[in-house]
Amino acid sequence: VHVPDVKVGEAMKPAPVVCDPEFPVAELARVMTERKIDALPVVSSSGALVGLVTSTDLMLLLIDWDEAKPIPFSYRVLGADSPEAVA
Repeated sequence: VHVPDVKVGEAMKPAPVVCDPEFPVAELARVMTERKIDALPVVSSSGALVGLVTSTDLMLLLIDWDEAKPIPFSYRVLGADSPEAVA
């Protein structure tokens, strides 16, 4: 399979649909389904990324709400000059 030499910045959506942590799950599922979105950034009122909700997360809630627990999530934004940045 040939993978084109494209940078992530060229492939990403520059202004993705996002949601607030207090957004209702049922409404989020509707939005994701209507727009055919598989993952949606969750941002605070200040615009800071606080998480990511995926279609798999929603399916897990559907399968067993009582067993659904948040998966620990941490991230850091890497600058181009960071030694950990992917080249």
